[in-house]
Amino acid sequence: MQNIPWNKWLGYLISPMAIGFLITIIAMWMTVDFYVIANRTNESAESQGVSSLLLTLHQKSIDFSLRFRGPRKVHPDLALLTIDERAVETIGRWPWPRATMAKAVENAFAHGAKVLAFDITFGEPQQNPALQVLEAAKAAAKTNPDFEKTVTSLSADLDNDEHLGKVFTQHSDKIVAGVFSNHYTPSAWPGEDDYCLDLIFKHTPAAKQWDKEEALVSPADPYQPYIPASLSDVFKDILAQRELEVRKDFGPVKSKTDEVLLENRVTEDARKACATILDDFRTELNQQWAEVVLKNENPKEFKFPSYDAWLDDFREKSRRSGLIHAFTWNHNTPVVAKGIKHTGYFNTLQDPDGTIRGKVLLFRSGYSYFPALSLKAFLVASGMNVVPTLEFTDVSQAKEVVKLEVTSNETGDPIFEIPTDGKGRMMLNYAGPDKMYPYLSFADLISDSPEATIEQKVLDPKTKAWRLETKKVKKADFIKNKIFVVGATATGIYDLRVTPFQENYPGAETHLNAIDNMLSRSFLKAMPNEATTMLYVLGAAGIFLSIALNFLGALPGLLLTLASLAGVAAYDQYYLFNKGVVVAVIWPLFLISFLYVALTFYRYLTEERGKKELRQTFQKYVSPAIVEEILAHPKNIELGGKKVNLTVFFSDVRGFTTISEKLDPRALSDLLNSYLTPMTDIVFKNRGTLDKYMGDAIMAFFGAPIAYPDHAK
Repeated sequence: MQNIPWNKWLGYLISPMAIGFLITIIAMWMTVDFYVIANRTNESAESQGVSSLLLTLHQKSIDFSLRFRGPRKVHPDLALLTIDERAVETIGRWPWPRATMAKAVENAFAHGAKVLAFDITFGEPQQNPALQVLEAAKAAAKTNPDFEKTVTSLSADLDNDEHLGKVFTQHSDKIVAGVFSNHYTPSAWPGEDDYCLDLIFKHTPAAKQWDKEEALVSPADPYQPYIPASLSDVFKDILAQRELEVRKDFGPVKSKTDEVLLENRVTEDARKACATILDDFRTELNQQWAEVVLKNENPKEFKFPSYDAWLDDFREKSRRSGLIHAFTWNHNTPVVAKGIKHTGYFNTLQDPDGTIRGKVLLFRSGYSYFPALSLKAFLVASGMNVVPTLEFTDVSQAKEVVKLEVTSNETGDPIFEIPTDGKGRMMLNYAGPDKMYPYLSFADLISDSPEATIEQKVLDPKTKAWRLETKKVKKADFIKNKIFVVGATATGIYDLRVTPFQENYPGAETHLNAIDNMLSRSFLKAMPNEATTMLYVLGAAGIFLSIALNFLGALPGLLLTLASLAGVAAYDQYYLFNKGVVVAVIWPLFLISFLYVALTFYRYLTEERGKKELRQTFQKYVSPAIVEEILAHPKNIELGGKKVNLTVFFSDVRGFTTISEKLDPRALSDLLNSYLTPMTDIVFKNRGTLDKYMGDAIMAFFGAPIAYPDHAK
């Protein structure tokens, strides 16, 4: 095999095709990094660079796909019970008396409402001046039993919290109370921290409140680290001692605000203690291990001879969970919440650009899991349960998949799975802009009128456009079997969010979208094994386009690129997205676009510059047609020349010396031009190459640099 010269190898390496292959390989490598960032459960470490930028563009592409699809029909059983401007004008400034809320709840269930889910919380006792007067009168009533009985009865009637609590208890099977966490983090904590935090949480008032309720969330974690019971007691003592120290330093609690601040400080101190507790007391626990722990464990089952041996095993098997950890919970007041069976949090997490594109359906506190308001409302309305299974695919990278399997409450059989990521987040398949779901005002709900005014966007059958419709309905017919989310839409009560469809979107309606997705199974879900599939797609597309663009000119290459972009976008929108499958289509679009721009620019800097030099060199000696043929096949031009057969032409003017002696220089110049110009044109017309002018003589040859067989003719 003949050796290929090094300059040819260099030519292959710096050819547009090779540059395209290199760009494709880089894009595939960056894709791996992109999916690591996209699947990362620890959002506290924000990534920088092109992959992070493309992640943002990917999120924007989902927004575009939703807007391009446009609004869709919504589930008929969903509606929003609104604290709107009309309700504020009718009832008064928010927050309203609890008695008013109790009346609204009773009216809703009297008309057959299926579920009320509250996107608000009643976190503080409501002050009633009349009740305060009666409480003061109780002291004076001690000497008069009848008067004391009357005062007590009046106090009960005026206690709005007590009234609302009784209504909630009466309809506890159909009410989902709202709570929120004001101290949470998406960080993936080490396993030992989770264990310690679990100990803390189980001794908080929030844990006691959650424990009283009907749990429709049943975690199924196949692995729980083994913690010696005696060791747990030691940890509890340590944490209890630190809590006493924090409370002592804080001083007396004089208000609800002080109580919240104290609980937050206790939680924060305990969390810091959890990060070091296993190491801080290593020496002490090693000394106590034999006498405290081993004596209380079954030697056949417990195989750790020392604290260090247990700790090493514990850390090796402990898993990092990507589920968001809630440290503190803000529940409803004990009086309101005493009979509540169902609670869900209404915290909403935004993407870095401030847009809400999903719902985190599970929070955790230690090893306990709690549902979002939307998930709990769906479960209560449908009579189902949900089993979150934490599947760890890569312990070292904290890569966790949260599977939410909805099961029957009666049989426990699986029904369907809610697609979520490692943070327990479900992508929202938004129905459209606001008021896609019917809005019922509190003003109409508490009124005695049998009719109500609702607002909802409807599809005009003539124009095929969605328009806002306001119409009168019979309350009993409209409310029956409806699942309501209770929330604020009034501008003065800020609960407006940014969504793909709208910048000022009622936050309560995001919960409705989530419930709708679960009721109708209209999920947006990631493609299975998308990361691997994307590598194959990018590799195939990159190789094909690199080869094609290498042989096509700028305009054909542009047409091919535009056709490729349109094909990818159409396939993504009409085949994948319309089936609820979301992929990072930005990657093939980015690769196709970048390949065309990069290769076109590279060819302009190299090939086009070479063609320009060739054109400037040959256009003086050959016809334009020959020049273009040379440019089309530049390989026919070899440095150093080559041996070929050709025809040489030589011509001069007979008697030119005599003629030139009779003419002045200007006339002689005109004569030569009038002769040489048409002669040169004839040479060019017959595909000849001008060699030189020698006074009145012309020398040309035919058959080179472009060879053709009939050059002699």
